[in-house]
Amino acid sequence: MYNTINQRLKNLLVENNFSNKVLYDHLGVTKQSVSNWIQGRQKIPSKYHQKILELFPNINFEWFITGTGGKYINPNTDQNKLCEECLKKNAIIEKLEFDNRKLTEELKSLYIEIGKYQERLNKQKK
Repeated sequence: MYNTINQRLKNLLVENNFSNKVLYDHLGVTKQSVSNWIQGRQKIPSKYHQKILELFPNINFEWFITGTGGKYINPNTDQNKLCEECLKKNAIIEKLEFDNRKLTEELKSLYIEIGKYQERLNKQKK
């Protein structure tokens, strides 16, 4: 039903009758950032996950971040300990995705340079 963290956030805002303003005021981010998250145009940076859940203290962190487990915290367990591990893993994933994008751009630049050298070599052979 709510496959992404963005969809889960949107659901929580609607369920709790919170406007986007409540969220961007609480997080200290722009209206556009929250709008992009709610519309699924951008991923929610992991550094905001914990702060978002401060607005929803009865929500299971694991459910919010991964979509697994129950939506609400079982008061008889310590479910939110899992959140710390999820946050660490999400931060690692975001770092790897960033590094991947950076390396992809570097690789593109190298391919362009190789193409230029190949053109020079071909001209010299003629």
